[in-house]
Amino acid sequence: MANDPIDEIPKFIRRVMPKASETELREATETFNEYMAVVWDIFQRIKRKQADRDSPNSGVRDRVDNVDQIV
Repeated sequence: MANDPIDEIPKFIRRVMPKASETELREATETFNEYMAVVWDIFQRIKRKQADRDSPNSGVRDRVDNVDQIV
């Protein structure tokens, strides 16, 4: 993702950096895109772990789905 060309600067970046140069806006966009890639990777790992834990072969029985049920 770091090597992908930046086609468009998101509006929110322009809004939070109104005095930034075009170069700074592009750098901020690239940094934001890299951050979002990390967030997406974490999300996918959590989903995989959840699916593994919920699979019939996981050995987990009567798992509590909601923490509020414990209290």
